[in-house]
Amino acid sequence: MDLYRRPMSVVGSSEYYCPRLLDYFLIIGPRKHEESGNQLYESAILKQYPPIEHEDFPLPIETVHFCQPDPLTRHDIQTYFSSDSSSFVFTLTDKDKNRTRYGVCLNFTCKIKGDEIDSAISLISLCIITHHPIFSGFRRCLNAIKDMIDCIPGFGKLITGQNWNLENFWEIFFYNDLTENNITNCEVLIAIEFEKWILRLLSTPAPVPGNTFIRLKLFPEEIEPPLIFAMPDKNRLSLVDFSFYIPMELLGIQNCLKVILAVLLEQKVLLKSKDYNALTMCILALTKMLYPLQYMFPILLSPTPFLIGIPSSFLPEKGKHVPMSEILLVDIDTGEVCFFSLFITCF
Repeated sequence: MDLYRRPMSVVGSSEYYCPRLLDYFLIIGPRKHEESGNQLYESAILKQYPPIEHEDFPLPIETVHFCQPDPLTRHDIQTYFSSDSSSFVFTLTDKDKNRTRYGVCLNFTCKIKGDEIDSAISLISLCIITHHPIFSGFRRCLNAIKDMIDCIPGFGKLITGQNWNLENFWEIFFYNDLTENNITNCEVLIAIEFEKWILRLLSTPAPVPGNTFIRLKLFPEEIEPPLIFAMPDKNRLSLVDFSFYIPMELLGIQNCLKVILAVLLEQKVLLKSKDYNALTMCILALTKMLYPLQYMFPILLSPTPFLIGIPSSFLPEKGKHVPMSEILLVDIDTGEVCFFSLFITCF
C-alpha cells in the first residue's frame, strides 16, 4: 500500500478538520462460541483498530447496534441472509461537539466454529468510522479486505498444495485462538499480515480540503488502479459522494418535493426502510438538495425538528410511544408519504 501527497491550492477554513482519514476500523460478530438456535444473536466488537481510543473522539458505544440494527437469531441469519455481502452508511452525531461522523459498514455471513455444532452461520460486520464522507473509497477498502479473505483458501492451495479452511482463519483473526490442532504457521502469518494491512490503512492521513489529495494503492497497479481521496474547499459546494437522485427515484418527484418542503418548513420527518443504505443516502441527499440553504438540525435534540431514518422493524417493536401525530412518515420501500397532522403543502 503506497501513499502519495501532492499540494494543490491552499485555502483556509475555520471549520473543524480531522487529520485522520480513518478514525477506527472495527470487526463485529458473535462472541466466542455463542450458543446457536433461536436465541437472539448478540454481537460484539471482536477487533478494534487502533485498540486505544482517540482522545478527541472516543468510540461510540452504540456502534455495534448501528452495524447490525435488527434483532436476529442464527436461524434468521441462515434464512434471510444470502452469501452475498451488503454495504451501507450510517451517521454518528455528537451533541456536545456538534459534529457528525460516518460509519461505512460491510455485512456478510461466514461459518464460525461453535460448541454445540461443528460450525454455525454468523453475521460479520467490517466497519470504518470516519469524519470524512468519502463513501465510495471506504466501500472499496472494505471490499478489498473481503476479497482478500475470500482468496485465503486459494493461497493455501498455492503455498501448501491444499485448500486452507476459512474457519481456522476466523478463529485466529477474530478470537486469537491458536488451540486448534490443524492450524498451521502459514495461517497464523496470514492473519498477522491482515492486521498489518489494516494498521497501514489506518495510518493514512486525510486530504486537506482544497489543498491536497491522497493516492492510495490497495493492490499493485497491474491489478487495480489506486484510489484517489480528495475533498473540495469548504467554501465551495460540499462533497456528494453518492447518487444524488436516490430520493426522487425511490419516492417519485412529487413525494420527494413534499419531503423537501417539510424539511424547509422545519417539520419532524421520519424515514423508514428495510434497506439501511437507502435510509442514509436519502437523508444525506435531501439535506444536500437544500443548497444554498443548510439544514440547521443535524443533532437530535427534542423538541427541535428532525430528519432521521430508522429500520422498518423499529416502529412495530419500539415505536408505540412515538408521537406520530407530529411526524411526517416517509416509507422508502413503498414510496408512500403519510401526513398524520395538518400539513401545509402547495402540491
